[in-house]
Amino acid sequence: SSSYTATASDENSTLSVKVSYVDDGGTNESVTSITTSAVVSAPNSAPTGVPTITGTAQVGQVLSADASPISDTDGIGTFSYEWLRSGSPISGATSSTYTAVSGDIGSNLSIKVSYVDGGGTNESVTSNTTSAVVSAPNSAPTGVPAITGTVQEGHVLSADTSPISDADGVGTFSYEWLRNGSPISGANSSSYTVTATDVGNKLAIKVTYVDGGGTHESVTSAETGPVASAGIYLEELGLSLFSDFNLMGGGFNYINVLGNGIDVGSGVTFSITGSGTIFTNDGSIIFYGDSGATDSVNTTLLTIGEGVTFINNGRIEGTGTFDYLNGTLIDNGAINVGNSPGQLTFVGDLIRGESSVSEFELAGTQAGESYDQLAVNGTATLNGRARVTLLDGYMPALGSTFVLIAAELLKDSFDTVEGLDISNAQVLDLVSTDSTIELVSIQANRVGTDSADIIIGFESQDVIVAGAGDDIVAMIAGDDIVYTQAGDDQVYVNELPKRIDGGEGVDVLTVGTSVDFREIEGTVLERMEVISLRDLKSSIVELDADSIARIVDGDNGLTSVNSSLVVVGDDGDRVKLFGDFAENGETVLNIEGFGDTSFAVYTLDDVSLFVADNMVLEIYQSDGSKVVNSSSITGEVLAEFEGQDAEPLPNLLGDIAGLDFSILEGLQVPDSIGGAGVPNSLMEDVISQKAESMEQLLTNLAESQPSQEHAMGSMNEISGLLAPQELYMGFADNLAKLEGLLPLDVADPNPIV
Repeated sequence: SSSYTATASDENSTLSVKVSYVDDGGTNESVTSITTSAVVSAPNSAPTGVPTITGTAQVGQVLSADASPISDTDGIGTFSYEWLRSGSPISGATSSTYTAVSGDIGSNLSIKVSYVDGGGTNESVTSNTTSAVVSAPNSAPTGVPAITGTVQEGHVLSADTSPISDADGVGTFSYEWLRNGSPISGANSSSYTVTATDVGNKLAIKVTYVDGGGTHESVTSAETGPVASAGIYLEELGLSLFSDFNLMGGGFNYINVLGNGIDVGSGVTFSITGSGTIFTNDGSIIFYGDSGATDSVNTTLLTIGEGVTFINNGRIEGTGTFDYLNGTLIDNGAINVGNSPGQLTFVGDLIRGESSVSEFELAGTQAGESYDQLAVNGTATLNGRARVTLLDGYMPALGSTFVLIAAELLKDSFDTVEGLDISNAQVLDLVSTDSTIELVSIQANRVGTDSADIIIGFESQDVIVAGAGDDIVAMIAGDDIVYTQAGDDQVYVNELPKRIDGGEGVDVLTVGTSVDFREIEGTVLERMEVISLRDLKSSIVELDADSIARIVDGDNGLTSVNSSLVVVGDDGDRVKLFGDFAENGETVLNIEGFGDTSFAVYTLDDVSLFVADNMVLEIYQSDGSKVVNSSSITGEVLAEFEGQDAEPLPNLLGDIAGLDFSILEGLQVPDSIGGAGVPNSLMEDVISQKAESMEQLLTNLAESQPSQEHAMGSMNEISGLLAPQELYMGFADNLAKLEGLLPLDVADPNPIV
C-alpha cells in the first residue's frame, strides 16, 4: 500500500519504496525512492502496576503471584517469575506459586515478573514485600526413641528412632547419650559402647532435630535398668536342674539372658553364693515345686547367699520358696505366682519395682491349690502392675474371697490392677489390710448397655459396670466402684470413690473439688485420659510424673502420646505440677463437649501433661524453683502471691486493680436458677453493681496494705465471686459475700424457697 508502519524487525535498517506502473505505450515501468535513514526503536512505554502476592507468610503456606495488575501500552508478552527472599533470588523458585520454608523465617518475600513488551523491550516489575515469614504452629512430636542391646559393660547399645513422628516433619537426627540424666562426653552417635564407668548407672538417649516448621525438637528415651558389669553369661544353656546346684563366685556377675530359661525341679535347691556376686535374671526362672506343699525344706528352690545381689528384670514363675533373707533382691520384672495355680513364698522383704508385673490366676477358692497366692515372710512393698486371670471359664460365686498376697506387713499399693471387671453381673473388689491383699466377688448393682447410658449413683454403695457406648456416670463418691469399659465416657464425682477404671476410649473425669493426685493410690483411678475442672470454683489439682502415668495407664487416644494426661478448666483454675517438666510445644485438641481447645505440652522423660492455655500452671522444680505459666492475669497474680511476704502486696494488687470487669455486665441470667426462682432483674442489678464496684474495691484493698492473711482471704473471696456460675449456683450465699465486700445497697430478697 502507499503507507507502512515500521516494526521492531526494521530497527537499524533503511527503508525505501518502489513504485511500478504501465506507461501509455504499454511498457512496465518502476522507480525507487531514496532510502530513509536507519529505523530507530520507538520510545518505550514503561509498564504500570505491580504484581501482588496472596497467601499467608508462614512456613508451609503457599503464596501465589497475581500479575493481573500489570499493564503496558507496548503490549505484554509471556510472563516469567522469580521469587526473592529479602531481595535476593531463591534458587529454583521460578513458578507463579511458592511454598514458604523454614529458611524464610524472619525474611520478607517478593515476586519479580519479567516479559518482553510489544516494542521488544525486556521489562520487569517487582511486587511489594510480604510481612516477615513466621514459623508454622508447632505440633509436638509423638513417640520416644528406644534403646536396643544388652545393658552391660562392653556391649553396644543402639538408638531406635522409628517410634518418633512429627506432623511438621522430622529432620536429621542428632544424638546424645545420657548417664543418670547427664550427657556422656563424646557419646553423640546412634550407638554407644557401654563402659565400666556406666556400671550401676542408668542410660538413656536424647534425640534432637529441627522439624519442618523450623522448631527445635527433642525427645528422650526411657532409662535402662542399672548397667551390669562384664560377667559370665548363662546363655543358651537351657538349664534344667534335677539335683541341687550351687552357682558360686566372689564378685562375679552372672546373667541369665533374655530368652534363656532356668527350670528348677521339685525338691531341688538352686543356690547362688559368694559375697559381691550379682545374678541378673533377664530371662525366666521357673519353679516346679509341689503345688500346695508346706514342707519348706522340699519347696526351697532358690537360695541367695550372704552378700549376693539378685536382680530380676525378667520373669520368675511357679510354686516354691525363694530364700534371699541373707542377700538382696532388686525386683523390676514379672512374678507369675504358682504354676496353674500354686503358692510362691519369698523369705525376706519384697520390694516390687515400678515396672514390675504380678500375675495371679484364679480357678477356685483354695489358696495355693486352685488360686495363686504370694506369701512374703517379711515386708512386702507393692508397686507396678497386678494382673488377674480367670482360668478355664471359672466364675466365682458371689462373696468368694481370694487372699492373693499374705505378708507380715504391706506397704504402698499396686499402680494398676487388671482383670477385676469379670462380667456385667459382678466384679472383684480389691480389699487391702496391713498384711493382706484380698479379692472379694461382689454384685454389680448398676449395669449399663452397649449403647450410650446415663447412670446416676445412689446414696449407698454403687457398683457400676457401664458397658460399651459413650456413657455418662454421675454422683459418684465414697465406696463406689465404677468400670466405664469401652467408649468415650464422662464421669462426674464430688470426691474420688474407691475405684474408677475408664477402660478403653477417651474418658473424661470431672472432679468437684481440689485434688492432690499424688496422694491417691494407683488402684483408685485408672485409664482416664482427661481431667476436667470446668464449672467448678477455684479448683486446684496437683500432679507429678508418677500420678500421671498411673491415671492414664498407657496410651491416650486423644493425644496419641503414651502416658499423657489432658487437663481442662476455667480461666484461673490451677494445676500444680511437681518435677522437672519442660515445655514441649503447643497443640489443639478437640474434646467432646469442649470443642477445639489450645494446650501447652509439658514433658518429663516419657510422661506428658497437656494443660489448657486458659489455666494457671505452676511447675515446682526439683531444685526448689517455681515456674508459673498463665494467660490469666488474675490467676497468675494470685499464684505468684501465694506464700510470699506481705511487703509486695500493694504492687501485686495494683496489677489487677485495673482489670476490666465490664464483661460481667453482659451475662445472660436465666429466668429460674435451679428452681430457686431468683428474679432476673435482681440478678442483673447485682451483676451491674458488682462490675462497677470491683475495680474500686481492689484499689482500696491495695492501698490499705493489709496483712498477708487478710489480703489472701479477700483475694480468694474475690476470685470466687468473679466466676459467673457461682452467682447462679449459690445466689444467696454470694449475695451475703457481695454485701460484705462491695458497697452494694441491695435488700435481701430471700431468694431460696
